[in-house]
Formats: sequence, structure tokens, C-alpha cells
Amino acid sequence: MARRDYLSPEARVRFDAPPQLNSSHRLILLDLPVWAETYLAATHTPTAKVGFILQLGYFRVITRFFVPDRFPPEDLEWVCTQLQIAREQVDMHTYMVSRTLYRHRSVILDYLGYHPFTPIHRADLQREAHLLTHLQTRPAVMLDILVEYLRKQRIEIPTYSQLREIISGAMDAFDEHLQEIIRQYLTSQDQALLDELLDNTESKEESAIRKRYPLTILKHISQSMQPHGIAERVDLFRQLKTLFTQLAPLIARLELTDDSIQYYAQYVLDSRTVLLAERVHERYLRLLAFITYQYLSVGDALILTLKKAVAGLLNDCEDSLKEEYYQNRHTTASLVGQMSRRADVHIDALTQIEQTIYQPNWTSEQKVAQIQQILERKRLSSEQLSIDKQRVAEITTINQPIDERTDYYLALEKLSFRLQLRVSAIVQELVFDQESSHPHLVKAIAYYQQHKGERGNTLPVPVEFLSMAEQQHVYTEKGKLRVSLYKVLLFRAVRDALRDGTLTVLSSYEHRSVDEYQIPRAQWKAHREEYLRRANLLHHNQPAKTLVALNERLNHQFAQTNGGLVANPQVFFDAHGGWHLHRYRADEEQEPSVSRQLYPASRVISLRDVLL
Repeated sequence: MARRDYLSPEARVRFDAPPQLNSSHRLILLDLPVWAETYLAATHTPTAKVGFILQLGYFRVITRFFVPDRFPPEDLEWVCTQLQIAREQVDMHTYMVSRTLYRHRSVILDYLGYHPFTPIHRADLQREAHLLTHLQTRPAVMLDILVEYLRKQRIEIPTYSQLREIISGAMDAFDEHLQEIIRQYLTSQDQALLDELLDNTESKEESAIRKRYPLTILKHISQSMQPHGIAERVDLFRQLKTLFTQLAPLIARLELTDDSIQYYAQYVLDSRTVLLAERVHERYLRLLAFITYQYLSVGDALILTLKKAVAGLLNDCEDSLKEEYYQNRHTTASLVGQMSRRADVHIDALTQIEQTIYQPNWTSEQKVAQIQQILERKRLSSEQLSIDKQRVAEITTINQPIDERTDYYLALEKLSFRLQLRVSAIVQELVFDQESSHPHLVKAIAYYQQHKGERGNTLPVPVEFLSMAEQQHVYTEKGKLRVSLYKVLLFRAVRDALRDGTLTVLSSYEHRSVDEYQIPRAQWKAHREEYLRRANLLHHNQPAKTLVALNERLNHQFAQTNGGLVANPQVFFDAHGGWHLHRYRADEEQEPSVSRQLYPASRVISLRDVLL
């Protein structure tokens, strides 16, 4: 079998070759710790001295050892010059096959606190690679993660070939593990169901036109917001739901992560059906991943459709009400103007009547006569008061629906059928998570699904998810349920709950419960130490000690900062002992702005500078 490489030829050469150091970087080669200077003083041969310095320098840069014959000649020349050693006295070939090379590596690892890469560490790295394969991490990314893992654990990084063998072995073992599960638990009914997706044989009733594969039909997701397009998506989801429900036990046994599912499913989406896979069990694995991925993806598409449809109806409802208010503005303004003028007359009349009543020198007959004159002058007859009362009733008729939002709910009720055509089937088909969702809303959705979007005759309709104002409007004055309005309010509540996370969906990627993305509590308790070790957090095993240590460091830093306030020239103290910062003064010397540093004052950049 051909060897699998996960890096380009150039990247492989760079991985197994020492780092390229420029003149300033080479200074680290002779910036030796005290222990290294002592050890170098005890080294006698020029080859051993140069070899030790280069191995130590390269390891301090990228924590790796390299074969001496790959040491760059420029670095050899530079070290020989600095040590005043003739280049002819250094033989890297002899150094490469000598025991001195391995003794130097052991000394470097010991003094720097690193461990050599032993079979024990190889087995540990294989376990880490096995975990990464379950996440379907790309091999090149896996290589970087394993290297970083070794650095955190302070372990010597092996060669590329060793890492490649570990990654290849982990990927092969993971594939074999999945194939074994499929061979063991794939029933004949499941196999027949999957084989039907790849069967395009014609029946006698069909024309000579070649039939499409059923799998091909499942790949296409309609994007239309028209009722027929939404119905196609719902029908596609219904087919995938049937497949997923039957294959769910086998899919659960595979324990594939979302990344793994997407990896295998993408192969199906991008490939022709007839070229899906040569190996039978590998083909079934890809089909299972495709069904899972497409089932959840179509679920997300349906949820997005629901959100758009509800938002569109609510916006249209608001726009229609605004248009109605605009059209009635002249009538409303006329009534308000008349009422305002008549109110002024009434207030003026009542003021004069009050002044008349409290006249001390007038008799009762004089006061009554004066009041009659005021009423006649202000035209406050019973007929005119009846007209004013009618105007008040008209204003109340106009304003009361606006204040109580009665017109809004009536508009929603009128537009309900349009929304039901687009959303009703979606709410009936989606699989909601009853454990992590709002109980009142889940109860209403379950009722809606159980009665297939219709009102049942036995059980009362759940309305607990509605607010008190909505519950008042959803029933008529006679106590009859306004079914169309109830459905709109239910769809709106579902939309709002999906947005704020109080309603979660099992048949979705984007709207699952937060617990789905976390380590299960039982699993965390059972493997807590292992997780902390892999994350290199064992030293924080006891949170109380960690928090106390952080608190002490924080208090120390606060004390140090507060202690320096007295000597800080930017701080002054008021009469009460409180400290303040001096205000910024614009005339103080400022550093040049970034734009001045980047662009010349002449506002001209030569073409030569641009090309360079």
C-alpha cells in the first residue's frame, strides 16, 4: 500500500530540518545557561563542542533534535568562528554515529526538564491520536495538535515519520472500529433500507427515461419560501426522519461526532452515487453519516423557514396597521380637533359657573339666571351635549383597540391562514427536546402535534405559554377559542423561544440544548482526572486552592499598585484623601500617530518602494 503523507514535500523537509536562523537568531546558540557553560568547559574535542552547542540551541528553539548531517553549513561556520575552531577540525559524520551524540541529548533533556520520547510516551501519543480521530480532525491539523501536546507535556518531539505512523495507525484503527460496529449491528432490514437508496432500477410502468437514485433526491434542499417549496422541504425532512428513526440505534453505537458525521456525509454529497465506495461497510458508514447530517441540516433549514415566515407575517401585520392608521389620520384629526374645541367651551363654561356660584352678594335667583345665560351663550343645550357625548364615543372606539392592541390581534387572526400554510407542517414534524425546553410551550407543541394542527374535542387547549393579555384576546367574550389567532401566537412563541434558547430541537444542529455540547456529568465524574491531565490542568485539581492563590496574587498586585499612587505624577489627592487622575492636556508632547509613521509627509510613495 502506498505511504500516506499528510504534509507537502516542502513541509516535510522543513519539519525534519533544523530551523533557519538569521544573524540575530544565531546569538541564542551561544547564549548558554550556566550549566551548559560548565558542561562545555569539560568537553575537549572541537566536534563535540560544536555538536553540543547546535543541538542545545535547536532544541531550545523548537524542542526537537535533528540529524547532524542536516545542520546548516552557515550555522556550523558561525559557531566555529565564535569558538575560534577551524572548520576542518569538526566532523559531523563522526559525531552522528558516536555515542557522544546521544549522551549530549540525554544531558540536554535532563537539564531542560524534558523527557525523551520513549515507547511509553508513544503509547500515550497514540491514545491522544485516537481521540483526535473520533473528532475527525484533519491529519495535518492532527500533526500540529500532537506536536503541541508533546510540548505542553515537555516531551521530546520525534521525527515526522514516527508521527505519521502514529496518525496512520490511529486512523486505520478508527476506521476498522467503525467497520466492525457496522458488521456486527447492521441488520438485514437496515441493510435493505440503505441499499434502496442506491437502487435506480426501473419498474415496468416507468418510461425509458433513466430513474434517478433515491439518494440523489435526498441531497437537494429547496430554498423557496413559497408554500410548495416549503412543502418539498417538509416532505424531504419526513423521509429523512423515517430513515433516521429506523437507523438511530446503529447510528448511536457508532458514537460519531458532528465533525465526523460531516466528514463522511460530505463525501456522499460531493460524489456520484455509483462511485460512493467500493467496500460495502464503508459505503454503509457514509450513508449512515449522510442520513444523520442531512436530517439535522434539513431540520435547521425548516427552523430558518419558520423564523422567516413568522417574522414576515408580523412585519406585514405591523405595516398594514400603520397603513390603516395613516389612512384614518384625517378622520381622527377632525374628531380630536372638534373634541378639543368643545372641551375648551366646556371648561370655560364651568369656570364661569363656578365664579357665579361663589358670588357672595347675589341671590339664588340671580345666580340661576346667570348660569342660564352662560349655558345659552356657550350653546350647552341637551342636544349639543348629546352630540359631544357621541364624539367622545367615536374617539373611544378609535383609541381603545389601539390601546388594548385589539386591532393588532384581529390583524394577526386575518393573516393566520397564510402563516399556517408555511409553518404548520414544520411545527408538526420537528422533534423538540422536552427535557431542556420550556415546559408550558412544549406542552402546547405536543398538543398541536398530537392533534395534527387541529383542535381536539376532549382535552382543553394549553394556553399557559401565553401572557395574560394574550390569553384574554385568544378567547371571545363568550369564552370561545379563536383558533386562528391561537395558532399565530403559538408559532410566534415557538419562534421567540428558538431565538432565546428556551426551546431546543433534537432534529437540528444549531438549536440543540447546551448540554449536548458539554461532557455528560456522569462521564465527567468518571474520567475527571484523565480530562485534567490531557488539558495539563492537574495542578488546578482543587479549585479552592487555585482561587486562594489567585486571590493572593490579585491582592498583592492591588497593594503594589495602590502603594505607588503617592509617587505617581499623574495622580493627585483631594481634601478628603481620595485620589484622582490629572486631566489630559492637549498641549503635551504626543507620540507621532500611526498614519504619520506609515505615510510620508509629502504624501508621495515611490513605485520602487512599493515594489520592494
